[in-house]
Amino acid sequence: MKLIRTKKFSKKYSKIFSKQPELISKIDNTLRKISANPFDESLRTHKLKGNLFDLYASKVTDDVRIIFDFVQEDNE
Repeated sequence: MKLIRTKKFSKKYSKIFSKQPELISKIDNTLRKISANPFDESLRTHKLKGNLFDLYASKVTDDVRIIFDFVQEDNE
């Protein structure tokens, strides 16, 4: 699976990098796992509810999540 980072993600990633650089390796590891298998048990991936009902979230730490969606490209 190909991951596409949004501008919002990139901005938050940079903010975390400057304030909590120790989280970057955990985030990168989680992104690799999502790319390989978004439903890996260690990610605790789940569908969101409410305003974000079309999206999924995966665990990085107890208080940090990555929110994502599945998008099919035109050539697939």
